[in-house]
Amino acid sequence: MKSLVAYFSRAGYNWVNGEKKELQKGNTQILAEMIASICKGDLFSIEMETPYSSDYDTCCEQAHLDITKNNHPPLVDKELDLDSYDVIYLGFPIYWGTFPMAIFSFIETYKLHNKVIYPFITHEGSGQASSISMLKKACYDSEIKKPFVAVGSFISSYQKQLEEWIKQ
Repeated sequence: MKSLVAYFSRAGYNWVNGEKKELQKGNTQILAEMIASICKGDLFSIEMETPYSSDYDTCCEQAHLDITKNNHPPLVDKELDLDSYDVIYLGFPIYWGTFPMAIFSFIETYKLHNKVIYPFITHEGSGQASSISMLKKACYDSEIKKPFVAVGSFISSYQKQLEEWIKQ
């Protein structure tokens, strides 16, 4: 089976272990790279045309505004043929109790329908929040599998759990 590991992630200042720290790579990207390595999948970075700020507080404001206005931001135009993939690993951090609105944009832009989707989620204490119920609504005709949920502060310690999750 051919797998795609699509993810939205953000470097810059993030909330890590109770404080703001600058990350060279977002936690979701690190997790995506680990998953792609294990399942030999193709990586696809979901990128907004106008990225969120690298400043944590400004990013939070921008993400909150997108959510409250139900804004699905335009993505960087990249060629992607989802028909060639049997399985989609879809990764995102939790913003304001759900996934970033760029995930809606990805679902709409690339017609993410009739797929098997394995969500993987990073957070700093909120767990998966309402992201899975929102994903099931947005991808109503896809099979949403049990998510892999990881605390960003401990991202490098998940290799064994990821291997077990992927084997399921």
